[in-house]
Amino acid sequence: MGVTPDLTVEIASRYAVYLEGVKEGNVRKFDKFIREMQADILRQIRAIDDPASLTKKRLNEILRAVNEAVQTGAANYEKIWRAQALELGEYAAQFEIKAMGRVVRADFLLPTPNQLAAAAFATPLGAEGIYEGMLLDAFFKDVSSKTKTRVAGAVRLVAAQGGTTQDLVRRIRGTRASKFKDGLMELARRDVNALARTSLAHVSSTSRMAVWKANPDIVEQVELLAVLDSRTTEPCRSLSGQRFDIDKAPQPPLHINCRSGLMPVFNDGLDFLDKAGSQFSRGPDGIKRVSPDMTYYQYLKTQSPAFQDSVIGPSRGALLRDGGLSTDDFARLQLNKNFRPITLADMQKLEPLAFESAGL
Repeated sequence: MGVTPDLTVEIASRYAVYLEGVKEGNVRKFDKFIREMQADILRQIRAIDDPASLTKKRLNEILRAVNEAVQTGAANYEKIWRAQALELGEYAAQFEIKAMGRVVRADFLLPTPNQLAAAAFATPLGAEGIYEGMLLDAFFKDVSSKTKTRVAGAVRLVAAQGGTTQDLVRRIRGTRASKFKDGLMELARRDVNALARTSLAHVSSTSRMAVWKANPDIVEQVELLAVLDSRTTEPCRSLSGQRFDIDKAPQPPLHINCRSGLMPVFNDGLDFLDKAGSQFSRGPDGIKRVSPDMTYYQYLKTQSPAFQDSVIGPSRGALLRDGGLSTDDFARLQLNKNFRPITLADMQKLEPLAFESAGL
């Protein structure tokens, strides 16, 4: 039976907080590329006297110019994004070696930068949805191509509907009344933010996993550590605290903007240096230290019924409180074998007595 010392939980919790800060910093850096891209696109758009009178030739010229503006912005952004991803990958691996060295007395193997880069860019994304199974390069290209498609579609639509240049500007930039949150470039900004956060989480996860795989005599399994707060998603809530063989573990990020991570489960025959630690939760009363062994649903069960219902809904809340299920059984009931959420109806088929006990 493997061991996850308390100090490992605390270090992993603090690393998760650090990683969120890195993501936020990169999102702010990338925002300037969106502003520059928007300025280039609007310069092309404002050169149109009357969209409704555009000839096919002139329309195609404008669309080419708009595509070039997007491609230039994306190319500049890609250089920074790739450099930051590789830098984070090396940092994450070195951090993991130091973190394990604080817990276990052993000699560790550190993967080379090339091995870390290969792990990051050759490992498919685990995030559910349309990006599931994509490689990072394809993820980047898909996000950047959306902006070209949206802007080109807006130009064609406004021209076909007899709109003005200002109509087109508003469609792309958004309106002042909505604080420019209703324009196409706001969608581009959200896509880029999701790309930055999710890809950096992926790089961090694959790099730390590469360290564990390089030290199989030390790391026996991995355990999923979810953030304990109201924003945690169903897959992360249900997998919180579960252990997996390294080759069978779900690879965070489990979804776009995922904040969960894995931590090592050590061979219990090793020489452990320290086992003191804790993890952190955020509930309606603020941030608190909690037991390092606490899973998400154990944490949630300590909260008020109103908070439980706000997080998982009233039916699941009642099932958690009154269904007679252990928190581990409740967690397992939430997901199918592919770690994806199942419906209440499917849950009831699996545990009809629990639903009866909860009055559902």
